[in-house]
Amino acid sequence: MNMLLTVNSEQFGEITVTPDSVISFVKPILGFSGYNQFVIVEDKELFPIQWIQSVEDSGLAFPIINPYLLNLKYKIDLPLIMKEAINLDKSDEVLVFTLLVIPSCRLEDVRTNLKAPIIINPDNKQAIQLILDDPAYPLKYHLFRGQGANENNKTRLKEEVLGS
Repeated sequence: MNMLLTVNSEQFGEITVTPDSVISFVKPILGFSGYNQFVIVEDKELFPIQWIQSVEDSGLAFPIINPYLLNLKYKIDLPLIMKEAINLDKSDEVLVFTLLVIPSCRLEDVRTNLKAPIIINPDNKQAIQLILDDPAYPLKYHLFRGQGANENNKTRLKEEVLGS
């Protein structure tokens, strides 16, 4: 029998998860030292946006997105030291997310940080935030402006991001 864990969230209320679904950051997300335990909150109505909710702080949750769903030519070469940090064995299969910023109700302001993806080992739920040294990946990639403003993105994400 698998025990259940209740995570309190200001955003989502009480969330019931299994302990093996808790993601452990081997190094905290930049700017959030002391917070290493998170769970991914998935909701079909919000897809492709998901959230990572802190287990330690009910008020700390970040919207995230899989950057590969944005039709980008996004490529990450995970350095050996990072693979070792999250105990990635033979498989190179990882989960990749980027943090979203939704600063207002204007679709044009929604952006993601392509320079600092979150890498999760799906087997052991260890995670790390990788800082990419590639000028092709900006800190502020606007999903609905410039190169990110294609109609497929706009149509698919508008409701999920703004709820409209």
